[in-house]
Parts: sequence; structure tokens; C-alpha cells
Amino acid sequence: DRACLLKAFLEFIISDEGQAMLPAYGAVGVPAAVKSIAQAAIDGLVMPICHAWSFEKGDTTIQGAGQADYMISGKRRSFGEYDRGGLESSMAAMVERVSALEKAKFTMLDGSGTTNPSKFFWEVNSLFEARAKPAVKMTYRAVGSGTGQHEFIGAANNYMPFAQDYGSGDIPINAADYASLNAAGHEIMHFPFQMGAMSIFHNIPGVPASGTGALKLTSCLVAKIFKREIKTWDHPDIKALNP
Repeated sequence: DRACLLKAFLEFIISDEGQAMLPAYGAVGVPAAVKSIAQAAIDGLVMPICHAWSFEKGDTTIQGAGQADYMISGKRRSFGEYDRGGLESSMAAMVERVSALEKAKFTMLDGSGTTNPSKFFWEVNSLFEARAKPAVKMTYRAVGSGTGQHEFIGAANNYMPFAQDYGSGDIPINAADYASLNAAGHEIMHFPFQMGAMSIFHNIPGVPASGTGALKLTSCLVAKIFKREIKTWDHPDIKALNP
């Protein structure tokens, strides 16, 4: 059932509710066009036989089916989410809820990778654990993009993941690793879900870090540097902006 839980997780983080949570963690949601691409990717997933999850939004009540298994219900809330809204909860009720969860059979989902969305992922995991019926347990290990890719690609593990269900990174998987995974019979998917700010710095002798005479770069020039179309500081495009 992990495959279906992972699909539900992906659907939530690009949903209106999931995207609205991102600013609290230093990121912003993706544009509508990118969101459509992500949704199309989800819709195109070839799923194994598993229990598909449905959603009951917080402002909508689905009578009957909302109480069924494999439902992520906005009507269920964690104590932390409830308390942040300025409300109080009974400790006895919380203890009863925790006890019920501990006795339940958990569907596990685990990921690892970049630290950038870690707090967002942890919050989404917490929401799922509070709202899901039957119980789920979801974790994310913030170890950096490189380690996340290493563990997800699993080149040192016969191209099998190191016991994780998904990876997250700030950099795409390169063509060689992608080809190796396909050759090993594993089809993977890149899935965009957030945008965040990043900074660059330089160490050019004789060029001040700021102020008069500082290096000038446009967004297009930065993109060309990252695409390796520009590899030296004396490139004509850079010199044209910095005579």
C-alpha cells in the first residue's frame, strides 16, 4: 500500500492546501502551468494493486464515505494543528488517540534528500498521520540532495533504493544514472512541487563584492552559468554587462 500512499502524498503537496503551506517554510508554490505538469505526471503513474486514497476537504463533509478506510480527512486534525489555531484539546482525548494509533496497523512511507523542503514535508507527514484512516506512519530524512540521490538511485545496491520510497533533491538525476536505472528495469519520475530562492557568490581577484565596480549578472546569465554555457568570467556576455 506504500505506492498508493506515496501517490496521495504527491497529490497533497501540489494541492491548493499543500501549496498554501509552503511560504511558512521559506518557499513558494509552483506556477499553475508547472502544477499541471506535475498533476499530469501523477495521473500517468502506473500503479500496482493497492488501496487508493481519497480526500475529504476541511470545508466539505462527505457523509458515510468520509468515515471509510483510506481517507485523508481534513476533518481530522492533529493536536498541534488544532492548538496553533488558538484552540485547546483534552489531554485525555489525545492520549486515547495516540493509544489507538499505536494499536493500529501502520502503512509506512519514508523518503530522504534535500533539507530545503524538510520542514514542509514533516508538516505534511504530520497532517497525514493525523487525518488518515487506517493509520499511517510517514518519515523524511533530511540528508542533502547528494545523499538523497545516492540512496534513491541505489547504484551501490544493484540499483535498488536503500529502503526508501522517494527521494527529494535540488538537482535533477543526470542522464547516465537515469539510463542505468532504466537498464535495470526501474522507471523513475521527476516531480516539481516548489520553488525557493538561492544565492550565488564569486571570488574574482580585483572585483569588489559590492558597491562600485561589483560584478553585475542578470538572471539569464546566471542560468547560462548553471547550464554550463558560460564557463569563464571573461565570457563576452559577462563582459558586455561589466565593461
